[in-house]
Amino acid sequence: MTNTIRNNLPVLTLNRIGKVWQSREGQVEALTDVSMDIQEGEFVSIVGPSGCGKSTLLNILAGLDAPSKGTILSGGTPWRDRLGHIGYMPQKDLLLPWRSVLDNAILAEEISGVSKESARNEALKMMGEFGLSGFEHNYPYQLSGGMKQRVALLRTVLADNELILLDEPFAALDALTRSNMHEWLLGLWESWHKTLILVTHDVEEALILSDRVYVLGGRPGFVKSVVSVDMSRPRSLAMADQADFLRLKKHVINLLKSTS
Repeated sequence: MTNTIRNNLPVLTLNRIGKVWQSREGQVEALTDVSMDIQEGEFVSIVGPSGCGKSTLLNILAGLDAPSKGTILSGGTPWRDRLGHIGYMPQKDLLLPWRSVLDNAILAEEISGVSKESARNEALKMMGEFGLSGFEHNYPYQLSGGMKQRVALLRTVLADNELILLDEPFAALDALTRSNMHEWLLGLWESWHKTLILVTHDVEEALILSDRVYVLGGRPGFVKSVVSVDMSRPRSLAMADQADFLRLKKHVINLLKSTS
């Protein structure tokens, strides 16, 4: 499988998005003229230097913040009511320590009004797929970092949004656990093909997982380049040793160096 995009209609379009913050010293421009087209079922990563507005951009996409300028569309139609309609997994797992794995996983469904029994039944069906079978009644303090992230992603997926934003979900994990999570996420995504947008500092992570990589420059943040990852799927971590991959990685790193 070389192309995971279902159709040519963008599920998400950013048209010249800008964001300006007001500070005591005056206005601070965080993002300028950011345009993107994301296709249904696509896996896209966003990389850029620290402070270029990556997390600000995700907050705008999720509906947690509003752009100062520009428009956001879905299927060519302005999309203003994004809050609650886009899954968002932040950097921290934000699991509630007094709730079990199962009850943490169903939190978003409970908040949206789904009955606890129905939500639990749905979550239990997916525990095996997320590598959590046998841990349903454990609490966060009993889990490894990688398992906490699996619970957090399950919670996000159970909210049943076709578009999911991931803000450096594996950044705090050690290298081995992070590699394992990459393989696990690849397999998971290739089975259900939701549209994913990942923010990361890890160029290798972005290239292994993604169909395309948006490279941001800053400050303020802007789209420096869009890199297509024309490598076949399904993928494995072994591709990181291939000559084509190494050339692509060097290209993205050079782009990042030229933006800082």
